[in-house]
Amino acid sequence: MTTPASSCASLFADMRYALRGLRKAPGYAVTAVLTLALGLGAATAMLGVVDSVLLHPVALPHPEQLVTLARVDRAGNQGNFTFQQLDTIKKTTPSLADVLEYTSMPKPVRTASGTRVSGTLEASLNFFRVLGVPAHLGRTFTDFDKSANVAVISDAFWRETLHSDPGVLGSKLAVYGRIMTIIGVMPAGFYFPPQTFDAPMVAVPFQLDAKGQDYNGFEGTQSMARLRTGSSVATAEQQLRRLHPKSLG
Repeated sequence: MTTPASSCASLFADMRYALRGLRKAPGYAVTAVLTLALGLGAATAMLGVVDSVLLHPVALPHPEQLVTLARVDRAGNQGNFTFQQLDTIKKTTPSLADVLEYTSMPKPVRTASGTRVSGTLEASLNFFRVLGVPAHLGRTFTDFDKSANVAVISDAFWRETLHSDPGVLGSKLAVYGRIMTIIGVMPAGFYFPPQTFDAPMVAVPFQLDAKGQDYNGFEGTQSMARLRTGSSVATAEQQLRRLHPKSLG
């Protein structure tokens, strides 16, 4: 079982790793790195300011507004909010401009050149929009893709798996047992933690089944939020405590 002490040790290890990365990325500002525990009944939420998320060639707009969201129980065990809980947070927390959701898993991906295991990302339709990074080729997800079998791929997947095919938009690949149409290619150097999106990656929209589960059978997911301009992590903490004292526990 993970203890509060081991959770803190893990957090500090992650922070040390991030700070080592900063030294390798000159020219990028260091933003605050912090974590706050929020009382939410039997569980808590953790909001950690993303450290410039990318510290890499493609920086995110206003990274100081991005926070991570996670549930932590009384024993210090960290987990994900359910899709339903995240929907509640989106609708009732004024300090959060929007909340994005994502689950990353290695999966077999089949293309015209064969099948290989690649990183895959199930993501909310607003995922790229909240991060503020447009596609290099084509487009990212829109609200009209709710029931569409579409995919956005990383630059590395396009180059390494699809051999930089200039006609990639509109081509097909198979993942999660479905044929997906490629609608966009992200720019080189676009990284998204905790995994590196600039590795060969395929992103597809969440499509929940009747049980509220995603392609992997999960009822919850990792999440991040963007604070509204002028809002702070402390304000978001207060609102979450006031609005969700028990409903998220």
